[in-house]
Amino acid sequence: MLLPTAEPGRRPYPSVAVTSPMLLFCAVLLALPVVDGGSFARIHETLAARRPELEIIVVMSTTPSRLSSSLEGALASIFAQSLQPDLVVLSLPRGPLLRRPSESYPEDSELPRFLAQPRKGLLVDRDAKDEGPGTGLLNGLRHASRPDAYVIHLDDDHAYSSEHLAVLLFVATDPENQGTAVATVGLHSRPEFRPCLDHAAWTSGCVGRVYLGHTFGPLTIGWMGTVVQPWYFGPTGRWEAAQQPEWPDECRKHDDLWLGANLARRGVRRIGINWGLPGKAKELGQSRSGSSALYPQNRWNLLRCNMALLGRWPNLWEPRPRLVTVAVSTSAAMKAAADSCVGHIDQWFNIPVAVPQSSLSDFQAEISSATRLEHHDSVVLVFSGASVGSGWCSEVSAALQCAMAHPDTLCTGRGHNGSMPPTIAAATASAWRGKAISTAAMSKGRSCWAGRRANWRRCCWHHDEVHEGSGGDASAAELDTGVLAASAVDGGGSAGSRIDALLDAAVRAERQLRTVPAGCPRDASTRCCQVHPRLSRRWAPLAGRWNIQHDDGTERKLHISEEGFVRSSYSASPGLVPASGAMAGAPPAASEDSQLETTAVNGMVRLVAVGPSFPEANHSTEVWTLMQGVIKSVAWLPGGHVRVGTATPEGDCFGCV
Repeated sequence: MLLPTAEPGRRPYPSVAVTSPMLLFCAVLLALPVVDGGSFARIHETLAARRPELEIIVVMSTTPSRLSSSLEGALASIFAQSLQPDLVVLSLPRGPLLRRPSESYPEDSELPRFLAQPRKGLLVDRDAKDEGPGTGLLNGLRHASRPDAYVIHLDDDHAYSSEHLAVLLFVATDPENQGTAVATVGLHSRPEFRPCLDHAAWTSGCVGRVYLGHTFGPLTIGWMGTVVQPWYFGPTGRWEAAQQPEWPDECRKHDDLWLGANLARRGVRRIGINWGLPGKAKELGQSRSGSSALYPQNRWNLLRCNMALLGRWPNLWEPRPRLVTVAVSTSAAMKAAADSCVGHIDQWFNIPVAVPQSSLSDFQAEISSATRLEHHDSVVLVFSGASVGSGWCSEVSAALQCAMAHPDTLCTGRGHNGSMPPTIAAATASAWRGKAISTAAMSKGRSCWAGRRANWRRCCWHHDEVHEGSGGDASAAELDTGVLAASAVDGGGSAGSRIDALLDAAVRAERQLRTVPAGCPRDASTRCCQVHPRLSRRWAPLAGRWNIQHDDGTERKLHISEEGFVRSSYSASPGLVPASGAMAGAPPAASEDSQLETTAVNGMVRLVAVGPSFPEANHSTEVWTLMQGVIKSVAWLPGGHVRVGTATPEGDCFGCV
């Protein structure tokens, strides 16, 4: 039963003077500086122009104890926003609570007046199913009428500042963030990402960069608002809860991790913003977790669920481009052929049969239309013909290799003359939307797929499930404290040693996954499977400005781009003159350019000089590792000298760039 509500209205935007803050990227999360009151005119103007074309829904759930405490204040703050949603959906199930069966949700006759007689724009959904912490979003998505609706999940225990929704939507509707889940607060745990030390304050700078001993994220944390669109969850637009016995109960208890895993599995980007919004919100009720979502029990939920997720998808949290397919035929046979050749495909789109017979420009327009909601760096693979011929898979693999390595190129199959639509093609969504078709890049990589068993799935795309059915719960169950204790006693060791054994097993499994499969080129990882840094974001953890101090007294300032380009500016030091001699007679400071390259050692990168360089750079080797917020540098110099250095981020944002 849906309690009746009047049609929602929209509030006009006030006009106030403002200066717009600058967007700052931190790793794969976005951090924004605190914004002072009255600085929203540009935001209002931008949103007002787009507002008629947007569907905006706010969703939340609640518990019986908050019906008479924080809920009314939270709802009042939503209806006081400068940007008004089309609808606010409160999911209020019936019957016993999932987590506390001894308690029950109220009957209609027991509802407080503000819910029994809901105000304009509020819908109280009594038909919702209690799915635990994620009930608000799990149920709220079904109330969106469009796949591109902006669905904003908010908690019921805070009063939000009047610009809260405006800021979230301003970021979510930015063209650069198309196809991206946006949250006020983000969280990730990776040893190679920089930590952010204001995690407890939530008021400025980066948020949520901590290493908890296992890799996950980035996650969008629902505490201060998460924005998603139904299409992120596939053609149905529905997000399914973690069900037992397929998944451990902890996956349902930690909805932020489960949501992040679902988005990561589908290749959807996630960013966390700040902009001072947490500091402007008022807490209306004290939750058991206080000011942090990482109270001890929740950390256990994170660990156990994440073990289950990684048991099924070991590369789940590895940054990667989203891969979608557009085809005339989406039959089971075509999907099976593509799956065996390509591997995991995030989504299929179909186009009319007549499209491949049209002009090349019409063909591109149709592809662009089918993938119009995709992020510009999504890789779009197109089949306009049947999966026939012994060389079909090789051509598909070559097209994908080309598109992954050259994001601004439309890559077509062998024999395409450029005048008619190709039968096989691949490119990023941005290339489909405006670049000319080119085949030059494809010819360079065809030798990778000459072998009978060589294809993109087997050699490159490690995003498939390791095993079906169990969801990795068997390995997750090993973490149960009772099992650990029993194992420690039976084996004569400690619980800690048992955990070490589990971690060792995980490392061995990862090494097995990293070995080159039979039939693939031995240099597949360095030559055939390279993904452009713009798509893989492999250098994002290092991007930004750093100060490095060496043990020989040399100091450098580093500016690292997200594509791995490094500009090093040296402080005064004798003999540091570029090989070109161009700096002769200049002040006692100079700079050189390098490019980061991966190495065979996981987590270690190498600098390769590009352009004019210092004499020592031509006969030296420098490698970096990034761990817990600092870069460790080791350089082997001419004459057998070894130089060690440590780089720390510039500024006072604890890891922001």
